[in-house]
Amino acid sequence: MHENYIDYYPDYPLFNSLAIALTSAGKWMRSWLNPTTGIQSFSTKPSWMVTNAATQSPEIHKRYGTTADYQDVLSAAPISSHGDMDAASSGASMLTTWTSAIKSLWSFERATHNGPVFGEGLNHWWFSGLLDGVEAQLGAGDVASNSDSNLSLFVDFDLFQLHPLQVNHGMGYYERWTSAGTPLQTTSQMDAYRMQEIAFGHAPFLSDGTWSDIWHAFLESNLVTPVASEYGTALASTIRYGVGGHWVTSSSAAISGVFNQVVANYSNGLSVIANASKSTLNWNGISIPQYGWAARGTDLIAYTGLCGATICDYAETSTSVFANARNQQDAQIGSNYAAPSITNLKQGNGKSFTITYAWKAFRSLGASTDYTAFVHFVDDSKVTATDPGIIFQDDHAPAVPASEWSPDQVITDGPYNVKIPSAIPDGTYSIRVGLYDRSSGIRLPLYGNNDGTERYIVGYIAISNGGSRIAFIPPPLPSADPRLNAAGTLVTFPAVKTDGMISIKEQGGRWVLRPFPRFRNFTVLLNTSKFPEPASIDATGAATSSTLYPSSQGSFWALELNGSSSYSWPVN
Repeated sequence: MHENYIDYYPDYPLFNSLAIALTSAGKWMRSWLNPTTGIQSFSTKPSWMVTNAATQSPEIHKRYGTTADYQDVLSAAPISSHGDMDAASSGASMLTTWTSAIKSLWSFERATHNGPVFGEGLNHWWFSGLLDGVEAQLGAGDVASNSDSNLSLFVDFDLFQLHPLQVNHGMGYYERWTSAGTPLQTTSQMDAYRMQEIAFGHAPFLSDGTWSDIWHAFLESNLVTPVASEYGTALASTIRYGVGGHWVTSSSAAISGVFNQVVANYSNGLSVIANASKSTLNWNGISIPQYGWAARGTDLIAYTGLCGATICDYAETSTSVFANARNQQDAQIGSNYAAPSITNLKQGNGKSFTITYAWKAFRSLGASTDYTAFVHFVDDSKVTATDPGIIFQDDHAPAVPASEWSPDQVITDGPYNVKIPSAIPDGTYSIRVGLYDRSSGIRLPLYGNNDGTERYIVGYIAISNGGSRIAFIPPPLPSADPRLNAAGTLVTFPAVKTDGMISIKEQGGRWVLRPFPRFRNFTVLLNTSKFPEPASIDATGAATSSTLYPSSQGSFWALELNGSSSYSWPVN
């Protein structure tokens, strides 16, 4: 729950003008103008922050059982940007009045929620140690905002000065990190962002665009958490930078102006290395590509590195293993519900054709809403920001209601007979489809070639001879992402082999394996040196629970997935 007791809004039900800080001219001190509502907020008097919080925070804690708190704005505001010039107020215009009030608010929230207090990043070093951590947005001091993957890996200040005082998370909201001011758009950006948060000693983080992206969330949580757990309470002891094939001090690196390879050693024996250079870095037997990293401790080996020619992700402790073969098909599912396609389109009588669609379901849509399929035949030359370019349509309810779809199901939808309006000239037109809730108009995210409006291009229709000849042109295949496993090959890790993504954790004397995706029964081979072959495996979370039996394959044994959400067996 985001709480905010510095931006004071006049539409607040308990609004009191006495709570607003004054400028030196005696005017209400303006704060943030909300661009969505158009409502101007005002800066709260320091003495009123805890007063206002006392009317809200205890109720929030009571309703939601919170164990932590996030205070918006306060830790991101320069220390002199707020305050109160009201001569009638005690300590008017003094910075100590402002900082004392902030301390009191954070202490109040920590006690109210019975847990840590976090805040917004930017100018957060002013307040380091007064709260427990921030979303570590860059953009002040010598570090430019929206620095993207070009950020210098100059980590001395963060690791030596900030890290001993608090544990920050992420590198800022994605749109405040990317150069385009958007959520993360490419795998390179995702890797660079994660490499930076690990190099700077930060905890894992998800921002806009990834909260419901299961592939990304599963990866971020299981890959970064074991490393962050190691350095979270440890102190950095030495930091060295790679320059010309040598590891040098920050002073030497500054002379050369090169800060794209860094290794940090911590007081608990952990070593973390990050590589932002284009050259592959070899370290302790691990090949680290650009935007890769590795960490090694007494009970940890983790990395985004090269497994042969494929970039892969791996983390292993005595009680857990995470492995991600970076299957491109799986990665592009993300938060999508289904993949649309056209299985057949053929000439009909006159200026018409029949068309059959298919929907590959990735997850259940739930029983509360039945979505309508929209099909737009589009003149691409007419598409603008305000004109979708539709020349005719084939909207319809899917043959099987969307509420009845289940993961891994392929729904055949059609054939439908479509008449082409007589006014449509010969030409080639894109076919853009999607699913939407008729009552709200909300479109579902799907897998495919998104035109930016949750319409997915599934092919083209070529009309010629006045409509007497109609042909279907398939869409181009997705291009291979060089940072993903486009071929979906089997990847060998120290403890497993897989072409998917798995997390294995010891829980209550049992190993518990969770796969992604669930709808694809990909390969899982487990090394007997880490996981002795069990007599049987319990599979749960599918339609019915079941007992599975391993099959030996040399020094590995195979676990045959069956669509279950988890698989468990005793720890020997």
